[in-house]
Amino acid sequence: MRRRSRYDVRVAVVLASLVLSVGPASVRGQTPSVVVIDTNYPQAAVYADDVLLGTAGERVFRLPVGTATIRLVAGGKANWSIPPLTHDLKTGRTDTVGLRLDFPYYYRFESTPFGASVFDGGVNDDLLGQTPLVRSFTDPLTRRIVFALDGYEPREIAPGNDVWNVHSVELRPVEEGERRNGEVALQPPDSRRKWIDYAALGTAAVAGVLAVHYKFKADRRYDVYRDTGDPALRPDIKRYDVYSGVALGVMQGSLGLFAIRLVLK
Repeated sequence: MRRRSRYDVRVAVVLASLVLSVGPASVRGQTPSVVVIDTNYPQAAVYADDVLLGTAGERVFRLPVGTATIRLVAGGKANWSIPPLTHDLKTGRTDTVGLRLDFPYYYRFESTPFGASVFDGGVNDDLLGQTPLVRSFTDPLTRRIVFALDGYEPREIAPGNDVWNVHSVELRPVEEGERRNGEVALQPPDSRRKWIDYAALGTAAVAGVLAVHYKFKADRRYDVYRDTGDPALRPDIKRYDVYSGVALGVMQGSLGLFAIRLVLK
């Protein structure tokens, strides 16, 4: 009888220790079951790990059990270049957690021809870079943006305050504003430098084909990224988009050279 009682006591002690250790730990190890999201981009897709919950504008989401990470992915074909926002959930007793996840403000500047300097506020103010250009800022830009290129008239635009802002401007040669109607020749100049016109048109044609080719490759990968949110696709998408932008810039520059030669005839 003594052996049985001692055995029973040991079993009871082990069971009690398991209850005490497993019970509270399971409570402490639980992640929140509901998340409330505020963001400056309500169109963004919300993922619980790899599970799509909806768009951020819905604000309140019920989380699958064991969710470790909340991820916001910007939507729209132009917005693949915006990196997703992530937040790791901490375990605890809280059933509901509130998150504020704001994207930076992105600006894409393009010009025809490319290579124009982009200034924030004026040509004597902050130089942002040269077109084609993508920059991001914590706060939206508020001053006028100026495009400047030697031999061309400057252009001014308002920057915008959306999360994704795209601006494409066409710069006019300085001589174009000074010439009268009818002075522009419709045929390329008949001179020894005629090969320049053919080279410019040929380069523009090849660059245009390459721009479309790389853009299609970027768009196909973006379609997969939009459905899966897989960040491993972002480098390929960005690389092909850059290739397409460079090819487009070369095409625009070649056409601009041909147009200038027509004007100078």
